[in-house]
Amino acid sequence: MKHVSPLLAAVLVAACAPLHHRAVTPAPLDRAGLDSLIGREWRGDSTLIPSAQYVSGWLIRPRGDTTTYSLALLVVQDRPVVAAQREVGRVGEQAVWRTTDVAWLPPAPAGFVMAASCAYHGEADGSVFAQVAATDTPWYGAVRRAWRLETPSGRLRVVGRRGVRCRNEGYGAP
Repeated sequence: MKHVSPLLAAVLVAACAPLHHRAVTPAPLDRAGLDSLIGREWRGDSTLIPSAQYVSGWLIRPRGDTTTYSLALLVVQDRPVVAAQREVGRVGEQAVWRTTDVAWLPPAPAGFVMAASCAYHGEADGSVFAQVAATDTPWYGAVRRAWRLETPSGRLRVVGRRGVRCRNEGYGAP
């Protein structure tokens, strides 16, 4: 069972200031290019993939663990990407992150969105995120696909749709 950080709701942000990274990223960003990002370290003032558009991100701190993980949803070459990181230290007040996994996500069809405030088999689990049918209800509609960040490995894995339910954080907002 994973603990959902109180920061989860607050950290789902829609934009990020332009950022730069010290290393050269392979282009095009094919599977080998994504794999080459695993193990790279970067600071909070840079981005892992210079050409990426940041969409949203959130922090995960498993219950009973002092390690902080991060998931970032990005758009690269007009395709959705998720990057998983583990905090490995700090430089001043900035976190130093090591990338543990990166994966292309299938594009969401019309009427579907990405959701990160999810429960897995009845337990709140900040490491689960999903493509869900967009609805104007407290909980999103049908889950199309779902993924989970496995800790402590930091690897992403596909989880079945059964048992995944995601809260609509924007419900009731004007």
